[in-house]
Amino acid sequence: MVLQHIAQLNVKRIVLASASPRRKELLGNLGLKFEIVVSSFQEDLPHHHFEHAEQYAVETARHKALDVARLCAAQKDKPPVDIIISADTVSLCLWKRQQQKQLS
Repeated sequence: MVLQHIAQLNVKRIVLASASPRRKELLGNLGLKFEIVVSSFQEDLPHHHFEHAEQYAVETARHKALDVARLCAAQKDKPPVDIIISADTVSLCLWKRQQQKQLS
């Protein structure tokens, strides 16, 4: 579905809010033109505030995207960003262990 729109997307300023080599590779393999701006957001949201790991991952990705949007807005010599791609990965076993530790 995305592949049919690559030409239209490649005229946009797309930013990957991640230093992940795997995410860079995945987007590059699609033929997508993008730049990388790494978020300075500290990924330390309290695990016990989230019932499910995916909620934590979504909120962390949202914070990273907002941070990168702020960083990009400060780049006065570049055009505005059209799309920011942000993600987070959570290991369910480690997340549950951290959640239990924070509740203790």
